[in-house]
Amino acid sequence: MPPRSVIDHFAPIGLAAASGHPASAGSASGEAPAAASLDAFLARTKRLPACERARAYHTASSRAPTSPVLTAALRALQGKLIVVNEPPAVVIPARIASTVRGLARRCQGDSHVAATPAARADARRARAVLRGARGAAWGAAIDDRDAAWWGAALTGPAELTIQHWARRSAPPLDPVRDLGFFAEVCYRLVVVVGQGDPDRFLELSRAPAAPTDVLPASSARRQPWFGADVYLPDDDALRQMTSEAAALYTRVTGRAEHPFADSYWHLAAWERFFEAGRVAGHVSPSSARLRPPLGARPAIVDEGSSEETPDDWVRGTSFGVPSQWSALEPRFDRATLIPPGYCLVRVIGRLELGVVHAPT
Repeated sequence: MPPRSVIDHFAPIGLAAASGHPASAGSASGEAPAAASLDAFLARTKRLPACERARAYHTASSRAPTSPVLTAALRALQGKLIVVNEPPAVVIPARIASTVRGLARRCQGDSHVAATPAARADARRARAVLRGARGAAWGAAIDDRDAAWWGAALTGPAELTIQHWARRSAPPLDPVRDLGFFAEVCYRLVVVVGQGDPDRFLELSRAPAAPTDVLPASSARRQPWFGADVYLPDDDALRQMTSEAAALYTRVTGRAEHPFADSYWHLAAWERFFEAGRVAGHVSPSSARLRPPLGARPAIVDEGSSEETPDDWVRGTSFGVPSQWSALEPRFDRATLIPPGYCLVRVIGRLELGVVHAPT
């Protein structure tokens, strides 16, 4: 199980025994701030995935062989090209937020208080999550009469696991149309109920999920949350790739043991920025996903070709053929605009709900 990190949290709220069941630690003066704080936590926007927002210094990883051409390209782009990631602002989905509010009321012993339609919907969704074998265990934790506090946290894996998709495995591979890199990231919204020291709350919230052989209710299972493209620095990408993905990545970037031409970064297309004083500007993953206008063709095709063949378009944009278009002009095939020293990774975020019980 990979390590997890706490992205955001709702600090523990103390519980006091009342009527044989935990109730809110404060009176009316304590309950309202706690509810408001929980609502603020659930409504807070988060920039995910967590990644470096802007980078002006570019390097190649020592985990793969390098080349003089790559070294020269990276040196020429230092301080001229700023790589900017734009992670989306996401919030906890409304249905999951409603479920957590229902679980919180049940922790505090006031689940029977449903004065508004919204509160009744919260309670109904909380009951749905507590069904089934795992839900029964969660319900026992939520209803623990000896519980002293409860809290909530949003956690995510400390590292990605980058995989690849490929339409074909035999070379030549077109990195734009036949190959891509992605990482599925599971975030967990955890409600923690404890009897002991609340200072252990953050540690407990990072606890691994329960065994998958006992599935939670469908409303608590992993659900699609967001999708985002990010430029990961070369070393970060290679460090987090599977062995198969790393092998393909080093091959299409021209750094494999049996060298292939670079067909991922198009290093020759960046030679124009070797000139003194040339400024490349900013580049972001959103520009890499734009398609060229209809009818656009590469400036150079294979020499010796008397007429354009159906696959000239593929050869001209995918196998390191120098382009005569500026890399930042609208007519450039931006689907190939991946700056040297970076890997374009599609991050697919999913969110699941869980309950952690800390009996001591």
